[in-house]
Amino acid sequence: MIQSKQDRTVSILAALSLSACSLLLGACDRFDACDGLCATAHGVYGRCLEADGLSWTDSTEFSSESDFDNWCHTWAAERRLLARTASEGDEGLDQLLSDCQARETRLQLDDCDAFFTILLD
Repeated sequence: MIQSKQDRTVSILAALSLSACSLLLGACDRFDACDGLCATAHGVYGRCLEADGLSWTDSTEFSSESDFDNWCHTWAAERRLLARTASEGDEGLDQLLSDCQARETRLQLDDCDAFFTILLD
């Protein structure tokens, strides 16, 4: 059967689209629990400030909400980098992600006095 030029073009575009989608899916990382930890920590820290009658601008540790977010995501990125370059390879990263999930759970359950102990322990 003879394909028209238009049919060949559609077939080529479909193949390229499928290849691009496969590459994109392969490039995606698994869920990163450390990012979830930072989101939870942001909310908990904000509630702790409010409980003390303070706002983000009153915080002695951070100048703003974005300063906290930058600090937490930098902390998480540094931990990820250390875990990936450690001799354990993927096991180190798996352990870090498990650790971040455990810290997130503890942050949700404990009081404000334990905030930094939990996060930086």
